[in-house]
Amino acid sequence: MPFRLILPCLLACLLAPLAAVAQTGSVGEARERFLLSVPEGWVQVTTERRGDMEMVEFVPQGQEPTAWRDRLTVQVFEGATNVAAAQFQANAKAGFERACEKVTAGNLQVARSNGYPSAFFVLGCHRHRQEGHGETTFFRLIQGYQALYLVQRAWRTAPYDIQGPPIPQAERTSAVHLLQSMSVCLPGEPRHPCP
Repeated sequence: MPFRLILPCLLACLLAPLAAVAQTGSVGEARERFLLSVPEGWVQVTTERRGDMEMVEFVPQGQEPTAWRDRLTVQVFEGATNVAAAQFQANAKAGFERACEKVTAGNLQVARSNGYPSAFFVLGCHRHRQEGHGETTFFRLIQGYQALYLVQRAWRTAPYDIQGPPIPQAERTSAVHLLQSMSVCLPGEPRHPCP
């Protein structure tokens, strides 16, 4: 899994197959909650924890954990509260550049999500140097008070050129909707209300 090692792997949750809720860190008496709806038919294949970092990975049922075509990675970086989105993107891009013959990077899009700073960007690996496939990843992160929350939706494809990865538009749109559903909330805090 070449791009799994781009970032230190962290996660502060065990996700249920259809509705994920993680709790991490405390602000006063309350603990932040991370919410994400995992697509129906996707199964958890990896859970990993290193120190304050935890990760869970999902693939569609029938795909192998190591020979996947589609992957969803959820990471929670506890205590990583001062990470600049631009620096995060630069580090991820540097990892792609080490592994790939050519890399395409989308613009960093920053906004607020339920009152928290958030960002979105895309990285494309036209051809992986060792494995020969193409790979494209959509990244969405939310900076909480107690952790950085990251979700990645990745595709492995045939190598591609300037025309871009062979990913159907419907899958791209679905991935954007999935990443938009990601949320962090803080019970009892009106600036970050929980559903």
